[in-house]
Amino acid sequence: MQGIRSELIWAGGLILSLMSVCAGQEYPVNLAPTKSQINLVAQLGADSFKDREAARRQLFSQGLAARRALLRGLQHRQLEVRLLAHQILQDILTNNYEEQLKAFVADEQNAMLFDLPGWQQFQSATGSNRITRQLFATMLRTEARLLHALESDGRELEELYLARLHAIRPLHRNPQRGDFIGLQEVPVIDSLTLATLLLVGCHPRLAPHTAAGHELRAMLEQEAARNTFRQEEHQNILQALLAAWITSADDQTHPYLIFELGLRYGLAELVLPNAEQTLQQGQADPVLMQYAILAVGKYCSDREKRIKLLHGALGNREICNRWEDPELKKDGTIDTQVRDVALAVLICLTKHNPEDYGFRFLQEHNEMFYRLDSFGFVTNADREKAHQRWQIQSAPVVN
Repeated sequence: MQGIRSELIWAGGLILSLMSVCAGQEYPVNLAPTKSQINLVAQLGADSFKDREAARRQLFSQGLAARRALLRGLQHRQLEVRLLAHQILQDILTNNYEEQLKAFVADEQNAMLFDLPGWQQFQSATGSNRITRQLFATMLRTEARLLHALESDGRELEELYLARLHAIRPLHRNPQRGDFIGLQEVPVIDSLTLATLLLVGCHPRLAPHTAAGHELRAMLEQEAARNTFRQEEHQNILQALLAAWITSADDQTHPYLIFELGLRYGLAELVLPNAEQTLQQGQADPVLMQYAILAVGKYCSDREKRIKLLHGALGNREICNRWEDPELKKDGTIDTQVRDVALAVLICLTKHNPEDYGFRFLQEHNEMFYRLDSFGFVTNADREKAHQRWQIQSAPVVN
């Protein structure tokens, strides 16, 4: 218990506010400080010890309902006010802490008002039930410093966030030059930590298009993150938080993240509508078209819609991928056109043999339907032959 409580105070001297609960308290929880509370905080700097002590006792008696006012007190111009506000917060937060956490977890019907850093965002993404509350309560214990930074002015948030990412993926340092040469891999990332990183990452200063967002994205591309998502206990919660993080991206980054990470982590509800819209418009970047085809093939259960969407892409000759293999083609690259991807998926869905159509390198993939570097034809003649054969077959009906 002492180990948990010790995490409530961080290096800068700011107390970590964990929760405000109105159950069993004389004062209701306030999302904003009342005028009376603000006056009491100012009174902590009074010349008279009697007045200071009276204010301290009243604020402490209000318990966590006074949290917001005391947090303001941490920024007060008077040192005496800052120190006393810090001490009162510490005393409040360590008083009946476990009982308050249990009350939060048990409140599945939202009968009480809780004011926790990040809880509203977390609840919006994952819903509120005993499982989500238990996970969030544990996140408060283990990642309180980072969650509290969400309520700060944001200046230290990015620094704390990057430090946490680097703690998970320590940088290798060149022993001779002293510069960083790579990232050390870990077998699995703790699900509580990953959930916190995704939740806090939705902050505008950390969104996917920022420098911090790029680092989180790099981590999500590693096997360690995949291993965490494969654990069934918190899989649905992590998927919901990942979807929330992806949708916090700017307009340019957003569609690529939807398909790249959405396909990788099975976010069908996020990926499929975007895939269908992309194919219906038919004018997207060829890389996005490729992802959209794979998503429709993987997730769309409407047979007629699936056939129509995939057939619509058979006329797209833009190159969406390019790879090299000197043993197969000495000079030049092996190109993949958007229509090649659509054809391969249609062949698979109609239970035909891809090799009969000239797809010699096609490899299935659990996340992406097929490996992106396994499409394509060595020569254009091979490609035309495959597409002509499909036309002759009159596009067999998908079973």
